[in-house]
Amino acid sequence: MGRFNITFNRLGVFPNARHPKVIWIGSDKTSPDLVTLQRDIDSRLNRCDLFVKEKKFSPHITLSRLRNGAKPDILKKPLEIETGSLLIPVTQVHLIKSRLHSSGAVHSSLFCGNLK
Repeated sequence: MGRFNITFNRLGVFPNARHPKVIWIGSDKTSPDLVTLQRDIDSRLNRCDLFVKEKKFSPHITLSRLRNGAKPDILKKPLEIETGSLLIPVTQVHLIKSRLHSSGAVHSSLFCGNLK
């Protein structure tokens, strides 16, 4: 797969606005190249019985985790902020394992590869 760009331009929360636990920045339009890459990775991992897809694919950058959640009205105004657009070139793929612990998230690299 070739290199491509992703534009990040909107703020959001997971799992939802009533119970925010993660603040993220994402794109209002998912790149077709990114969807193709994600499906290819899923397909290859499924063949190896290494991967069970748990959630819908939602490309984003995590900005903050809220340990005890937050009241929805506190985040309403900040989530309405115009972020502008941040264009990021995608030249590599990193497959990262993320485990949440009481002390925070622990990440480990499973794979890294360059895009052509």
